This record gives sequence, C-alpha cells and structure tokens, in this order.
Amino acid sequence: MVAQELWDNVTQYLSSFGVKNAAEAFCFRRTENQICHELLWRAIFKNDNWLELAVSLHDVNPVLVGSDLKKYYNYSKSPTVKKHGYADLKTLYNGMYMVLLAIDFNGDLRYDAVKLFQDLQEHTYNSETFEVSLTCGITLNIKQAVTSCEDLELKTLRPLFNENLRTTYCFWDDPKNRLRVAERQSIIGIMENTTRLEDIGPIVCLRLYHPTQRVYQQIIFEPQESFIYQGPSASIFAIYKDGETYSHGLIQGWQLRNGYAFRNGKVERQ
Repeated sequence: MVAQELWDNVTQYLSSFGVKNAAEAFCFRRTENQICHELLWRAIFKNDNWLELAVSLHDVNPVLVGSDLKKYYNYSKSPTVKKHGYADLKTLYNGMYMVLLAIDFNGDLRYDAVKLFQDLQEHTYNSETFEVSLTCGITLNIKQAVTSCEDLELKTLRPLFNENLRTTYCFWDDPKNRLRVAERQSIIGIMENTTRLEDIGPIVCLRLYHPTQRVYQQIIFEPQESFIYQGPSASIFAIYKDGETYSHGLIQGWQLRNGYAFRNGKVERQ
C-alpha cells in the first residue's frame, strides 16, 4: 500500500473526480475539501471529460457561482452524504440557481458544447435562457460555456447574491478544492459602500481569486430599457487605474455618461 503522504502529493495533479476513483482503487483517505468539491461538481456532471477538456485544451477554468454554495458545501461533510454520495443532496439542491462561468479568452470552448451536454447529469435545456434544469433541482445557466461570450447577460442578478450582497464560487481546477466567498469589495457595482443589491445597479464586475492563477474578473449585467453597456451609445463606462485596460487591469468602478442618472436600481436618462 502506498503511503498516505505520497498520495496527498499525487492528488494535487488529479481532478476531484480522479481523486475519488484513485481513493477507491488504492484505499486512501480523501480530505474533506476533496469530498465536498467532488460532490458539488458531481451533482451537475456525470464525468469530468468536458471539464478537463476546458482546462487542458482551451485554458479555461470553469467556475460555479451561486448565492450560498457554502450551505451545500458544508452539508456535504455530513456522515450520511459521505457514505451515500450526491443523491442525498437532491432535496437540498431543489430551487438552487447557479451560473457556470467559463472565461474563454480565445473563444473556442463553445465548439465543444455537445460534449458539455453529454457530460451533464440528467436534465432539460431551455435554449432561449441558456438554462439547464437538472433533476436534482439545480438550475444552471451555461450561456458563457456554449457561446464563449465575454460579458454575461442575465435576466436578473438577484439569484447570484445573498441578502448581505455576497456570493460564493468554486473553481473546477483548484489545488485546494476550496469554496470561496466573494465579499462586498469583490463585487464592483455602480454604488460603492452598500450592502443592498438594488444599489449596485444593473451591472457588476465580479472578482474571482484563484490560489495559483490570475485574478479573474467577470462582468455580469441585466437588460434595462435605458441601460446600454457597450458601443458608442453606452450609458456607462468602466473605471480603471491609469494606464490599465480590461485585458491588463482590474475594474475599479463605473461612471455614468453625461445625461444619465442611477435611481431606484435603474440607469435612466435625466
């Protein structure tokens, strides 16, 4: 039997699905984070073919984002779930909304959409909303994964944040297998120093921190009649530090175009 210490080193190079298979084959222990990470992703994916393809071929690290993934992550540590697996989470996941981010700088991941659908757990798909309804109760938005859009448009931002204006996220490729929390300072909206979702406006820049990779930033916005985010008629602009751009800098805030104001959660013409 191979020493546990050696396996701990080996598992740094395996996906959490691969770690589970190896643990069962060679009788070594998984960490709690490895178990929780595997169960969370296993609730959505039957296998990790598309996930590993995204990482190895497209240099894309898929991320799950949801308002309170911590609740489900911690629940995965219970003895019952450890023994019987993700099926015990079905009642817990019911009604949960998540977004699958796939920040694809080359734009080629969308060509492997068929493989994504093949790897998902049993589901139905709404092509108009880009939402997958899994039988375990999770609704998953996969728009970025199947379109490689740079900025993500959602009908509403509300399902992504809790009442304290926080959200949680989990990278597929993470040597620590950790669930991470995006605090208020990582959610860049129109108004600063607020904890109310309606005060951040119809657009946010979400900062995602990975332990060994770059800081990712994802712009997410909801459509509004007077709100135009892109193009020469844009009603709002991103603010960067001097000399920085979206490709080589972090968004610091937002500035409204002259003639526009932010009232009651909406960008309006004055």
